[in-house]
Amino acid sequence: APYVAPKLPGSGNGLLFDNTKSQYVDIGYGYDPSGSFSFETWIKRTSLAVTDPNAQSFIAGVNDNGWGVGINQSSPANTIYLTKIGGSEVTSTSTISDTNWHHVAVTFDAVANMATFYIDGVADAPVSYNPGGFTSGTPNYYRLGGRNNGTNVNYLNGRLDEIRIWNGVVLTQAEIRGWMCRKVTPTHPEYNNLLSYFKFDEGTGDTTYSTDGHLGSLANAPTWLTSGASIGDTSAYDYTNA
Repeated sequence: APYVAPKLPGSGNGLLFDNTKSQYVDIGYGYDPSGSFSFETWIKRTSLAVTDPNAQSFIAGVNDNGWGVGINQSSPANTIYLTKIGGSEVTSTSTISDTNWHHVAVTFDAVANMATFYIDGVADAPVSYNPGGFTSGTPNYYRLGGRNNGTNVNYLNGRLDEIRIWNGVVLTQAEIRGWMCRKVTPTHPEYNNLLSYFKFDEGTGDTTYSTDGHLGSLANAPTWLTSGASIGDTSAYDYTNA
């Protein structure tokens, strides 16, 4: 039978990555998008100190020509990036320059060749981006919290929760705002395009599970802990009033 992640209140558990210990989660293959796609996560940095001269990774393909999302350590510091690994990248205008929990979303429109960055549901202006497709070859392995291809490591120094990977869809701002503080259920308007969804609610062991059956193998023991991200079973938002 398919694995069912335990039901936990609120945000449940998350993972803490210590970049000095070469930690990451290997989530296997099948993540090269067929065209447009969207990515979401909750992140909390441990420190603002520069620990990697390049960047810290939320998700990345191991091979060149896959895609990756993370936070830049150097210029432009504290910006979110979307990259075609080994090639080009674009970055957000907004930054995360503190150690609080934040929701991050990145969408890529393969028809219009536009990327949009959201931090806590607030969108930057879309930026032009034409990477020429993402094809990381075989096997096209992806990892969370660090790339670690032997040369470029990009380990994360911080916490992750609620990894959501959507294939073939550009999430709207209303969809991101309406669901970023609640668990995804089949009532989500784009649920059929949800490629993988790692809740990190297991709390023990060296394996985590996606709702679609993908397994994540914890490398070098990232720490299970209570998440603290602002996630529940329902939510409401207001970006107009104080």
